[in-house]
Amino acid sequence: MDDVTSGFNIGDNLSLLPAFEAVLGFTEQEVLELLHYYKAENALEGDVDQHIALMREWYNHYRFSKKGQTSVYNTDMVLYYVKNALRNHGDVEPLIDQNIKIDYSKLRHLLLVNQNYRQRLNGNFDLLREITQQEGIASQVVQSFPLERLSARENFISLLYYFGLLTHSESELNKGYCDILLEPFSAKYPEIQHAFLIELKYIPGSLPEADLPQATEKAKNAAAAQLIQYSQDAALQQRNTGKTLHRLVLVYYGWELVLSEGA
Repeated sequence: MDDVTSGFNIGDNLSLLPAFEAVLGFTEQEVLELLHYYKAENALEGDVDQHIALMREWYNHYRFSKKGQTSVYNTDMVLYYVKNALRNHGDVEPLIDQNIKIDYSKLRHLLLVNQNYRQRLNGNFDLLREITQQEGIASQVVQSFPLERLSARENFISLLYYFGLLTHSESELNKGYCDILLEPFSAKYPEIQHAFLIELKYIPGSLPEADLPQATEKAKNAAAAQLIQYSQDAALQQRNTGKTLHRLVLVYYGWELVLSEGA
């Protein structure tokens, strides 16, 4: 319609500009003000710090600008949480509003094409598998695209971004990326007192066994240095205050685990 029946094609899309990054979401300060208000009115049971920790884990980390400095909370989910916390003596179950829960069966239609009256996977399935395996993907966000070009790589990734399934990310764990990070969901299970940083190293099976000890030691030292760097991340330390943070190195030679050691 924007090209045929209206003048909307002269509109200006402001959605991704840094100046508007917090317009369509609650900042953490705004969420805290909401919680403290109801707490002061004796309407909210439970500790505000516990509530915000749970909400931060489930509803935060949306970023609408690549260069933005502020992550925002999902407004619907914040209001859903507060409403149910007020009704249920501070308890909220389930934590996802069923009214906006994504119907994942609809994603199936984005992964299939009709070819000779049979449904076949298109390239979007490989992209989705890449995203889930790597826990992220690098791409430009396309502001608009026609439906018939949905199978194009950047278009599909952009659609997931607009759905809220992807967001702009920043460097994690002290400017590095840990292979496996296992953290307790403290807001829900405060009794769990251990977290794990795991770094994997792989030595090709084609390497002669005579060279394996030296290669294993080199891989172990490199992994240990990375784990020390990751463990010094301020946000990680804050999330796991009072807990034991374990650093573990795993080295594989081909398919065989040849070293499992704390760092």
